[in-house]
Formats: sequence, structure tokens, C-alpha cells
Amino acid sequence: MAADKDNRAYSVRLSGADLRKLRAISERLNVTESDLIRFALRHVLNRLSPLHDLETRGASLLPVFVEFGNELTSYFDLDENSLDQILNEGQEQGRHVDREDISLLLLSGLEKTRFYARLSELTGEYIEPEAVFAEFKKYLYEKYLYRRTA
Repeated sequence: MAADKDNRAYSVRLSGADLRKLRAISERLNVTESDLIRFALRHVLNRLSPLHDLETRGASLLPVFVEFGNELTSYFDLDENSLDQILNEGQEQGRHVDREDISLLLLSGLEKTRFYARLSELTGEYIEPEAVFAEFKKYLYEKYLYRRTA
């Protein structure tokens, strides 16, 4: 069995600001810019690893989107339909992520006031405004990942 030694060079267009940051960090760490890019890529790919497993669906994918916050959804311009498809395609009803919670995931980074109001309404509890993101994470994890079956 041959070892996987598929190496490929990619060309990436970076802004001047990103290049300056890359150069400054690599100099400070005394590593090459290429090493820093490879580290950053491996780190992000590790955080996105559940998306690599095509069998992982529904609530099992939720931590990827919760932990990245709105960075992932806004950078790739994911809307409610595309996020619903990514999370729930081929998933049985019991482990799928509710459309309302997908909508909240998207709201969490965009419309703070509506997000806060909607989460308070769903939980039926007063939430401190500065704790809204921690409470949102707690709400989703309790609902989908930590629920007990009778």
C-alpha cells in the first residue's frame, strides 16, 4: 500500500495587510511564512474536521458552526437554506437541527438585538446581554448534544 504523498502547491492571493501580519508573526516566531501558512491551514482543517466525514450530519456537525461563530457562515456567505442542507441533508428527523436554530446561528453574528430577543423568548429566561453568546452555546449544546433519552 503506497503512502499518501500527494503534495500540491497552491497560489493564494493575500491582501497587503494580511501579508504584513504574516511576515510580522513569522519573524516573531522565527519560522518561515510557509510554515506559518501550513500551521494555520492545519489548525483550521482540524477545527473543520467533522465536515470532512461525510457520514457526520445533523446535531453532530453543530459544534463546528457554534465554535466558529459567524466567521464561517459569513465568510462563505451561507444562508439558511445552504446551512440547513449542510447540517440536515440525509439526516433522520430525531437528530436534525431545527430550522429555527439554524436561523439563530445566522442571526448570532448579524443582528444582535433580534438575536438576544429571540434567544430570550426561546429559553424563557432573562439573559444578561453580555452573556448572550455563552447562553446561546449552552442552549444549543443542551438541546442537541447533551439531551438524555428516557
